[in-house]
Amino acid sequence: MKTLTAHPVKKAVQPMPDHTKDWTWINEHVEECRGQWVLVYNGQLVATDASITQLLNRVPRGSYPHATVTYIPTEEEAQRIVL
Repeated sequence: MKTLTAHPVKKAVQPMPDHTKDWTWINEHVEECRGQWVLVYNGQLVATDASITQLLNRVPRGSYPHATVTYIPTEEEAQRIVL
C-alpha cells in the first residue's frame, strides 16, 4: 500500500481589490444607467450594454482586472426587489 503525504496548503496573500471608486461612480450615475449592465474600472465608466454578453464581448479580456460589473435595474425592477 502506498502512503500519500499531504502538503500544507499555502494561502495566497493578496489584498482584496478596493471598489470604492467604482461604487461611488455607479451611485452618482444610477439614473442615467438604469436597465443597463455597466463595467466600471477605477471610478470610470468603461462600457454599458443592455446585455451582459454583449458588454463582455466589447471589452478586451484582461484589460480591466478586478473591474466592477453590475446590472442597474430599471425603476420597475428596483421596486420588485425584496431584500
